[in-house]
Amino acid sequence: MTSIALCLLMVVLAVKVGFSPALGAFIMGSILAETTQAEKIEHLVKSVKDLFGAIFFVSIGMLIDPKMLQIYIVPVVIITLLTVFGKTFSTTLGAVISGQPLKTSVKAGMSLAQIGEFSFIIAILGRDLKVTSDFLYPIAVAVSAVTTFTTPYMIKVADPFYDWLDKFIPQKWKSSLDRYSTGAQTISQASDWQVLFKGYVLNAMVFSVIILALGLLSSIYVLPFADNLIGDKWGKMVTAAVTFLFMLPFLWALAVRQIQPKAFANLWAQNKYKGPLTLFRTVRIALAVFLVGFMLDRFFNFTVALTATALITGLLLVMNKKIQTFYDRLEKRFLSNYNARETAEAARRPVLAPWDAHLASFTVHADWNGVGQTLERLSLREKYGINVAVIERGERLIPIPPKPSASSRATASR
Repeated sequence: MTSIALCLLMVVLAVKVGFSPALGAFIMGSILAETTQAEKIEHLVKSVKDLFGAIFFVSIGMLIDPKMLQIYIVPVVIITLLTVFGKTFSTTLGAVISGQPLKTSVKAGMSLAQIGEFSFIIAILGRDLKVTSDFLYPIAVAVSAVTTFTTPYMIKVADPFYDWLDKFIPQKWKSSLDRYSTGAQTISQASDWQVLFKGYVLNAMVFSVIILALGLLSSIYVLPFADNLIGDKWGKMVTAAVTFLFMLPFLWALAVRQIQPKAFANLWAQNKYKGPLTLFRTVRIALAVFLVGFMLDRFFNFTVALTATALITGLLLVMNKKIQTFYDRLEKRFLSNYNARETAEAARRPVLAPWDAHLASFTVHADWNGVGQTLERLSLREKYGINVAVIERGERLIPIPPKPSASSRATASR
């Protein structure tokens, strides 16, 4: 009951803000899916999900007009062909660019050559808002139905199609694709500058959005209610004070919070980076001051907003330690709740080793530098913490490779 009520509440909130009901339900569903009670919630609401699913698809089917499909048979065929071939090509190309092997990319592309039932919702929304013609809806339904039926056959012929395609691709192209895939999947170590710059950008984006959201929601929804309750003057003052009380931890995090302290210390030790690092600090503070002034300008005139901005900036500097303590506690609680599902799953998993370990398989390409060398010489455990469990060569499995003898090493070197 609580889960369904939360979903419906988020739907109402999304509609009031101006978004679609589907977006509100999707957001709350995503939040509930990350809780420790996700499996229990899914089991309890399964009957409700099946009921509404049946109503949805039956209502969609009742709205299909066969005469419209007959009239627009040509657009249906054209859009179906564009969907099948276009999505297959674009998905395959995107997977190849991301570094996936060609075979995996082809299978992914042919598995995603369809449009789902969400297209019905979009078509209905466009029709109700008078931004699309009435004929778009039956076409969307027809294309979705046809591509849904063709998807299993596309998946079935994915391997034969790849074998056929592999015969026509020049060997030079295949070698280039293999090298690109290997290079894209290689784990690279980011420099301290890259780590710090990424941290600064992410910090600025996240907390700027939070601050703007708090200010806009307060000025749009809370301020009118406060004006009606206690008057215009006091309503603005109380609303602004409460809003910035909630904003203080996020303003501190935007302007003062240490980001990647280890990388920052390494860069600060080098004189050539002190100038850019100081500039970054100044930009962070300036951004926080700008957001404070921008939000206050929605409550008061320019003079009052400028004065209040100066006072709040001073308050941030004076109460730095107290705000930091409160923010650390808030962040710790948030991360604890955010990682609760993973923590619970980790507690239920059996301990495979006294260290943090997991099993994974890797394909060694022919152009890898380690080909022809012994495991002892590669030192995978010492360098990367990797323990080789099984080596697979064609149909032959070599479990837990033993340490090579001196004679075998001499033979390998010769």
